[in-house]
Amino acid sequence: MANGQLPKSGWWPFGYSSGGTAYGPHKISEIEGEAQIPLSDVWMLADTDQIAIPIASGNTWAPQLPSKPSHVAVRNFVYFDNHVGVRRVGPQMTY
Repeated sequence: MANGQLPKSGWWPFGYSSGGTAYGPHKISEIEGEAQIPLSDVWMLADTDQIAIPIASGNTWAPQLPSKPSHVAVRNFVYFDNHVGVRRVGPQMTY
């Protein structure tokens, strides 16, 4: 969600309800407070692939992802302030 990292376990900005404990969605002010950085640095949506989420991670839908980034060296991101940007592909298991 920020700085190339996924959100900490149990904290999902849009909520989560698939199995286990259900979490409700959060207000924008809560998202900025949790991230402790400006919303312009917190992404909400990103391209993904098997470099970011490898099959070995145990994720059941990882095999459905492209094996390599769609845009070769960069990924597209949408941020919580509604701007769109690109970032270079990082190491495995990061964004």
